[in-house]
Amino acid sequence: MRPLSKSYLRLSVLYSIIGLGVGLMMVSVDDHSQMPAHAHIMLIGFVLMFMFGVFYRLWPKAEDGFLPVLHFVLTQVSFIGFMIGFWLYYGGNPDLGETLRAPSTTVFFLNQFLFCWIVFKATR
Repeated sequence: MRPLSKSYLRLSVLYSIIGLGVGLMMVSVDDHSQMPAHAHIMLIGFVLMFMFGVFYRLWPKAEDGFLPVLHFVLTQVSFIGFMIGFWLYYGGNPDLGETLRAPSTTVFFLNQFLFCWIVFKATR
């Protein structure tokens, strides 16, 4: 297995443990205020990262070059930034949370255009 696909798959499983932990914490204390953070960790951290890993596994040549590495780095940095931002925002510190959440989600969104380029290039 090549490095990017392996990294995405491994991180997706770690993110699922974090997301499930947030869900367990909410149930334990009967406080569901972190539901948006939990949902985003599970959907983006687990599902989307897993899908990136599967894509790079099925199209191994798509890992070649600088752009896939840039995609990986931007994905991880922006995901971690907006997860912390979501946690802070819904945890009672909306100003600081929004300071992290807004730029991180923007970078993540724009990074999807890079992934789109990689997919179209690899599947032509």
